[in-house]
This record gives sequence, C-alpha cells and structure tokens, in this order.
Amino acid sequence: MKMEFVPLALLGCFCPLLWTTSTASELEMTDAITLSMPQLGSHQLRILSPTVLELVLINAKAPDPSRVARWDFVDANGQFNPPASSEFVVLADGQAMGVQSVGFKRRPLYAPIRQRDLRIADHLYLKLASPIATDRTVVVQNPSQRLWPTHWQFVAKADPLRYSPAIHVNQVGYLPQFSKTGLVGYYLGNLGELTIDQASAFQLIDHRTGGIVFESMLTRREDKGYQYTPPPSNSHYDPYVVPALAGPREKTG
Repeated sequence: MKMEFVPLALLGCFCPLLWTTSTASELEMTDAITLSMPQLGSHQLRILSPTVLELVLINAKAPDPSRVARWDFVDANGQFNPPASSEFVVLADGQAMGVQSVGFKRRPLYAPIRQRDLRIADHLYLKLASPIATDRTVVVQNPSQRLWPTHWQFVAKADPLRYSPAIHVNQVGYLPQFSKTGLVGYYLGNLGELTIDQASAFQLIDHRTGGIVFESMLTRREDKGYQYTPPPSNSHYDPYVVPALAGPREKTG
C-alpha cells in the first residue's frame, strides 16, 4: 500500500490531507458506469484512436497561491509548458511506439461549496508516430518518475468495442420509427480537435452476438455562428442511422 500526503486547506484550517491510502489497483479508473466520486490520485489510460492516447489523473489544489499537486504544466500566465516526449515510454505488446507531440487539458471535476474538496480532472494527450494495431495491450511508463510513481499503471487494450468518450449518443433513447443520430468528436486541449478521417465508416454492433446490424459513412457537421477564431467543435461528425421506416430526420443527441 502506497501513501502520499498533499497539504490542503479544509474548513479554514491548513492541515495535511491524506491524498490516498488506497492500493495501486484501487486507484485505477475504468469506464464502467459508477456513481462513486474518483479518489485523488485515480488515473486511467484511454486509447482515443490508433494514434492518440489519453492519460487521465484526478488531481488536487490547495487555495491560492498554492499550485496543483501534480502535473503542474501551466504557469501563472496561462502558458502551457509540456513535459518532453522523452518522459514517456509507450509500449504496444512490448513494442516501443514513438511519441510525436504532447497535449494537455484541465477541467474541474468536483468543487463543493460547504467544505473545500476540489478535485480536478487532468488529461495528457500523446500523439504517436505510428498507429496501434487492434487488440494490442498498451502501457505508458514514465521512467524518470517525475510525472507519476512507478506503482501507478497506465494500461489499456485496443479492443475494437472499447468505450470511447469521442462517441456521443442520446442517453435517454431514440424513438423507434425516427431517424437516429449521434456525434463523433473530442477536444484534445491545446492540440485542438481529435482528427477524424472524413472517409471513415461506422458500424453498430450487437453486443450479444457481435454481429453488425448497421453500417454507413460519417457526415461532417460544422458548428456555425461563432465570431472568433478558431471556432469550437469544428471537427464533429454525425453517424446518421436510418431505420427501415424512418420519418423526418430529428437531432436527438
């Protein structure tokens, strides 16, 4: 069991908060649906595409002027100072994969008013020099230990049916006799939008049988009406699913 301490202000007093007393396996996040709040230090690796990896860390920060506990890549002027690509070793079934560029995104995850318990979702993005083959197990290491300790594991499998935060569907559901649409796109912080091949096809898979029940091409949809540059969400695509007796197209998610 590993224990780390980060000083945080709690209810007006400056005291050490036990950052985590969990085992390494308990801090490994998954994409399984859960209502539990991730602990400080929880972490995860996602394969967003064959050439883009996402490393997620649940971080902490004491009141100003304190800095974040880990992954402190943004200075007081808002400038991003990325870690060198040499800080990362990416292995796909033991084969080394080169890292071309590093990106970053930070979002508040939890910030209650009654007492301070700020949790921050930090996202590191690694663009790879070559694609990861299907079904390979990917491991990201930090030999210098400047970014995370050795007992933390960033591991994911390139399963074709894995969860992807870049695929957005209506969480309420769709009317059976109406057209069904979703959205494909993801923001990579300072790296901009996730690059999606305009010629990409998509498939709907029956999770019980593994059979393909529908397939078609993605349709580019640009957000319009913004007066600043660069415009947001300009690389989203619609997977447009049309049942046999579809009525007029209706945007549902």
